[in-house]
Amino acid sequence: MRRSDRGGARLCRRAIFDIILHMTLYGLTGFTHSGARILTLMSPQGRAVVAEHVRPGTDVIAYADAGMLPRYQEKRSGALARLVADYDIVVLSKPQWDRMKAALGDRIWG
Repeated sequence: MRRSDRGGARLCRRAIFDIILHMTLYGLTGFTHSGARILTLMSPQGRAVVAEHVRPGTDVIAYADAGMLPRYQEKRSGALARLVADYDIVVLSKPQWDRMKAALGDRIWG
């Protein structure tokens, strides 16, 4: 795909995501033990749906381990910012994350 086509592909992918799933994604940013940036996601639709439908591209490593929320680790600078923009992820502070997680309850684990 040519560089000029990438934005259109992202917009198309996002539009399909919105139409099919009507998904709201909440994110919490942090760092790994080695200092890499990481983004954890949750949604009322459940972790399995998030892990299946969020496709981060080659600049991000996706982790979808059993019993954990999906996590995305940045390989190249700016990759997580693009992921947040592509999927309209609502990035929360830690206190906001804790409140939202409590409000969503067990739905995030489905």
